[in-house]
Amino acid sequence: MKPEYEVALVILAFILLFLYRIIRHLLKYPSLIIVGIDIDGVLGEQVPPTLDRIRKKGIDTKLTKKDIINWDFKDKTVDISKEIEEALLDPTFVSEMPVVIGSISAMKQLQEDYHLVVATARPLETLKATKNWLKKNFNFHEFVFTREVGKTSLSLNILIDDNLNNVTQFASSCGNALLFSQPWNQNIENRRTLELMQKRRIIRCENWEEVLTTIKALAKRL
Repeated sequence: MKPEYEVALVILAFILLFLYRIIRHLLKYPSLIIVGIDIDGVLGEQVPPTLDRIRKKGIDTKLTKKDIINWDFKDKTVDISKEIEEALLDPTFVSEMPVVIGSISAMKQLQEDYHLVVATARPLETLKATKNWLKKNFNFHEFVFTREVGKTSLSLNILIDDNLNNVTQFASSCGNALLFSQPWNQNIENRRTLELMQKRRIIRCENWEEVLTTIKALAKRL
């Protein structure tokens, strides 16, 4: 598919998303609790297969997922963010990406009670492979690319993300953010992030079981 067509599809998806919500409001349907879910690090395990891919390229590295303590991680042989971006452009890498433990059953449960929007900042070139991978593994209602517009533009009530910047921006202006624990979000120095965590606007969840419990509790207040 040509890049201009892919951009047009993303724009159309945003338009349909908001039209759907407006129509529901006009028809006086029950209010939706809208939950946004990131892909990489929340639904999909992108780091371990990226490290495997690096080794297959002949680069000798003993790095494991636990060693990747931030997204700017670099050593003498590996620039992890660059390697992940490159890997995501490979449709086979995307289609074979393992899922995060507990994510499939949790998404199935969430779909029964909430409106689920899968949102990713992956490169637009991954559209087809990403969509196919999601459909193969998960229950959800909408799927959008947010690299250019950000996740604060989606009118979500709750965001589940592993990126500290994303959860901080969202919790500052939109709603509650669930920080899905990963090695790269353990060291928090940003004062605004720490303040939002203290106020429980950002809530850390160690796994999908905690995500389900936390969303259920938050939903009672929305």
